[in-house]
Amino acid sequence: MGLFEAWSLWWQGKSLQGLKLWGLPVLWVGRVGKVMSFVGSVVAVIHIIGPKRIREWARRTRRHKGTMFWIPTVLGLAVFESFVYATYYFGRGQQSGSLGARAGEVALVFVPLAAVMYVALGAVDKLVERMATVMESGRWEPVVRWSAFGLVIVGFSFDLLAS
Repeated sequence: MGLFEAWSLWWQGKSLQGLKLWGLPVLWVGRVGKVMSFVGSVVAVIHIIGPKRIREWARRTRRHKGTMFWIPTVLGLAVFESFVYATYYFGRGQQSGSLGARAGEVALVFVPLAAVMYVALGAVDKLVERMATVMESGRWEPVVRWSAFGLVIVGFSFDLLAS
């Protein structure tokens, strides 16, 4: 099915669930649209924040990376995730196991993930510094701005088709 046919069906109020757009299930086209909208929106927010503040954040992140700052953050997130996980399963009536067992399961998943995030921050702060440099040059600003706008519009329309 093509894009115009999909929009025609959507305007008629028919569900596109189970159909394919360009060979992909419409559900996946909608998911790709959500990602496109998110990326375009993040670019817009980064542009609003500005290169000076972005560079300051990268320096602060680099400075705190080796300190005790991360231990309470990781533990707090682990406790929060454990609570959400346990609430979800207990709320659905799946009460096999105690709250402590559920929290332990989350810790087994979340703590390694937090360690990966900690290591990845080394790369993220360098990427953010590079973004700030590109933003300060001004050469790519119109291209980035219009690309972000296009991502949001096209992504939103794909997401809308999947609804």
